[in-house]
Amino acid sequence: MKRIATAILIIILSSTLFAQIYDKPYKLYQIKTQYFTIIFPEPSKKSAYYLASFADALYEEVAQKLGTKPELTIPVLITPDSESINGFFSSYPIVKIVLYETSISNNSQLSFNNQLYKLFYHELTHFVSLSGLNSLTRSLSKFFGGWIFGINQLQIPANFLEGVTVSFESHDGIGRAEDPLPGGQIRQDILENNFKTFVQSMGAWDLYPNRALYYWYGGYFSLYLQKTYGLEAYAKLWEYFSNPINVVPLDDIGLLNGKFKSIYGITLEEAWNNFKDFMSIKTPVYMYVKKITEAGYYSALTARDSTILVYDAYKQEIQELSAKTHRLQKVIEHEHDIERIAIHKNGTVLLSTYKGYSNFPKQVLELYSKGKITQLPWQKMSDAVWAGDNILAIETEHYARNLVLLKGSKKYTLLKGTENIIYWNPVSNDDGTVLYVLVSEAGKSAIVRLRMDGTTVQSIQKLMLPDELTWIRYLSYSNGSLYSGWDNNTLYKLIAVQDAAVTQTAAVRYETVPMSRGVHEPVQTAEGLYYLGFFSQGRAVCKFPESWDNLGFNTIEAVWEDASYLLHVQSAFDNESTFPVTAYNSVRWLLPAGIAPFFSYNFLTADSEIGATIYFSEPTDTVYSALTASINPSLPDVAQLSFLTAIVQPAFTINTQYQDSFFIQDSFSISYNDNGTVQVYRTSNVYRTSNAALTVSTTLFGINTLEGIVAAGLSGFSQFAATDTDYYRFWDSIAGGAIAQLAFTTNKPIFNEPSKYEGFSCSLLYRIDKFIIPDYPVWYSGIEGRFTLASGKPFIELITEGAFSPNATLYYGPIGFAYIVGDEPYPGNSTLTVFTEFASMAYSTWYIQNMLRIRIVTAELQRQFLGLYYNRLFIDSGIRAAFAETPIWIAGEIPLSHNISVFVSMNVTGGTAFFMSATTHVSIGLEFAMSLLTYKPGFKLLTKFSM
Repeated sequence: MKRIATAILIIILSSTLFAQIYDKPYKLYQIKTQYFTIIFPEPSKKSAYYLASFADALYEEVAQKLGTKPELTIPVLITPDSESINGFFSSYPIVKIVLYETSISNNSQLSFNNQLYKLFYHELTHFVSLSGLNSLTRSLSKFFGGWIFGINQLQIPANFLEGVTVSFESHDGIGRAEDPLPGGQIRQDILENNFKTFVQSMGAWDLYPNRALYYWYGGYFSLYLQKTYGLEAYAKLWEYFSNPINVVPLDDIGLLNGKFKSIYGITLEEAWNNFKDFMSIKTPVYMYVKKITEAGYYSALTARDSTILVYDAYKQEIQELSAKTHRLQKVIEHEHDIERIAIHKNGTVLLSTYKGYSNFPKQVLELYSKGKITQLPWQKMSDAVWAGDNILAIETEHYARNLVLLKGSKKYTLLKGTENIIYWNPVSNDDGTVLYVLVSEAGKSAIVRLRMDGTTVQSIQKLMLPDELTWIRYLSYSNGSLYSGWDNNTLYKLIAVQDAAVTQTAAVRYETVPMSRGVHEPVQTAEGLYYLGFFSQGRAVCKFPESWDNLGFNTIEAVWEDASYLLHVQSAFDNESTFPVTAYNSVRWLLPAGIAPFFSYNFLTADSEIGATIYFSEPTDTVYSALTASINPSLPDVAQLSFLTAIVQPAFTINTQYQDSFFIQDSFSISYNDNGTVQVYRTSNVYRTSNAALTVSTTLFGINTLEGIVAAGLSGFSQFAATDTDYYRFWDSIAGGAIAQLAFTTNKPIFNEPSKYEGFSCSLLYRIDKFIIPDYPVWYSGIEGRFTLASGKPFIELITEGAFSPNATLYYGPIGFAYIVGDEPYPGNSTLTVFTEFASMAYSTWYIQNMLRIRIVTAELQRQFLGLYYNRLFIDSGIRAAFAETPIWIAGEIPLSHNISVFVSMNVTGGTAFFMSATTHVSIGLEFAMSLLTYKPGFKLLTKFSM
């Protein structure tokens, strides 16, 4: 009975191992090419047609660059349901590529000249580099499944894992490894003497910009190697990475030469230092910067008159900065990313943002006025500004970006985007009669002007700029002047345009001397020009110098030439498929997707287990199943089985699980014979435990702060004598139960302090259990709750937890709860934290515990030593108090219904400095606590994992 009580219910609270692809039921279609099965719903058919036209040729190109040939086929799924551009290659549970059908502003660091082509290029390179370079790996994958490719991934540094993809996407001169925006971040690191080491760029560094580092440094370093030493040498490096049984290290270790040196003739460290020299700015840099705010993660800077608005992505709030006083204050809390902010002359704020679940963000426009946010009815709209009283925005159509005017309830398409004509960052003069927008044509960016008559385009012209003005980004308008930025592989510099269409002069002034931190998102106010400076440690709002004399400004006449051809363009998305289109049939995918053998050994109990898991899936990840069979060598005549099925549907996931296992428990007794000898008797019993559970988890009300979980399950138990071989007889005991849980959180991280957070959260869980066999006429119920409140600076955390039983059938205490069966308690695990200094086997009808934690010391380390990487050391201390209805502690001979303790903990955050493991950050610490009433000490090992 005791084992039933401790295993009443197994609840699957973890998320599934794969990402949900569609947020609504679709009828799916497919196109089969030589190497791909492209799967898509009706809304994405034009993207699928276009992808099919070049996918095979691109596979052959990537394979040739890496010294191999196409061999494996792979499904590619296109989903229109996530409107934040991304994609992924997955090898488990099934090998596939997923592409999110949407678009992104070229102000970002995904400045693609063809967004679908480059996105697919990136993910396809992942597939080829991880699966196509080693014949042993390919052969094993055909039998065991795609998870085999994950073995290769373990030995690949993250900066090479993403470096190969980012560099390949940039081979035509347009991509992140050629883009001066991420390159400028590396150059700024060098200027500030904060150039990252190879290990830090592998993911060991966990401050700004965190995971972006291995894309920036990895992409630029890989392209540097390819241009300096040739693509053939780089392909040999990836041939090494793809070998699952490598014994040669990547870099030199003592007298042992690494693979990198055998390929390139120099050590990895030497190549990294040469790369640093290559990235250094070779021209003078103006170092003076007037920083207005502290470093953070700011974006979407905008201004009108003396008011500046900016989005703080960590605090998840729009902040107002006074250009007169430089006072910063919160205006709007917003849990979703803000892409752009625009201020109307009447003060109404227009937001380009997202709504919906975190894995299915939707592009939306919102208005903020008088403390209230209103969502506009338009879909797939972004990058919006005011054009008089109308709205000028970018509409996403497949992967293309159209310039549209929204007037009342009507939409007017002004310019149609294509696969390689990309519009972004539109602006308008005050009355909406002259519009401007940035355009990229096959990777070359320019400023376009439209003269309007109401909603009709009267003329369209392009500003003629010198060829040296490359990679134009950002566009703002103020009082007849445009402000933009450009970069020629130094740092972003200012462009100021006076337009004779709205002023008396027509001139272009552009900065030629780079200013430290670069000039990003420049905006004009009544008190001067402001911009975002990208520092090595973050972003800050800065003020442009009053005098431009030290910045080498050139002045030329502003000349606009006719660009009416942009009104009549043809898009590849309008072409029909040359491949047959058929209905998608998931049945053919329901054969086993792979088999994964395993062996485990428990050093504490000396138990071992050997077995295999056969898993089943199909590309859309709607259904996943896994069947596991194993044996314990101590019980070779019985099989342990488990079966898991996950059904993924829009907004919720259903998990079912059944598990059947056996274990041996030995007991010993000693007797003394009459002749004085000692006799030891050993009794072995075999136990069988089974659990079956059904879990439904969902995110409620379309917001990410509130989540709900409901679950139900059964547990069975049987005990056998050592001579009993009827292992599979019906259970001796059965218990059933269910839970329902609600959790609400507003917790936010603290910029550049990953061990801290701020905000509050609360959760409430209700459980109900019943013993079925043998029948016991009691329904056990309990309610468990938790509340946390934290301030980030200084870091102070308050946690309150409590539990009680509404019908007085469960009893709670410091180590969990207890069922009372007859007169005997049987313990179980609750959701309350176990504090060792309070630990007691006594229980009460209700129990509450509180903790106040204060950060004493935080020391940034960011150093590698003896094969490990150390991020920081921090020390916390605090006080805890616990209360119960009845006495559950003893102080001397005095029973107590309350307890209090003090504690101190020391933690070190870090991880290994080896390959992919560098991206996993581990916090390891030791806590010492002491009860001030019972004088019982408590020790606890603290561990926490994060990416």
